[in-house]
Amino acid sequence: MLHTAKGIWDDFNLWVGTKISVFLSSMGGFWIILMLTVVPLVKDRPHGLIAWTMYVIQTIFQGAALPLLGYVADRGSKEVGKLIREMHDMILGRINERIDNIENSVTKQNEELKVVLKEIHEHTRGKK
Repeated sequence: MLHTAKGIWDDFNLWVGTKISVFLSSMGGFWIILMLTVVPLVKDRPHGLIAWTMYVIQTIFQGAALPLLGYVADRGSKEVGKLIREMHDMILGRINERIDNIENSVTKQNEELKVVLKEIHEHTRGKK
């Protein structure tokens, strides 16, 4: 398959984006980012309540909480996907059962109609 430069670039962007989002929404990504946000406190700490509040909100919440939210969302989406697949399989099974019942009913009715038509044909033939 021949790809254009734009197609190759789009495929590369999709691959990179997927890999990064998988990493960032993992617990490993959470711990790495948490360490990256906490380690600088060893050398340089904020001074005062406002500085600490800003540090916690900007650094901890944005840096560490967002990957954790991504992790939880990823787990939730997997559970929803599993539930949807189970419901799909159950509904499809019931539809197939109904189709089989209808086909059997139609076959039985066709056989009965053939018998009735044969009787009508024989009855009308005998009157001539």
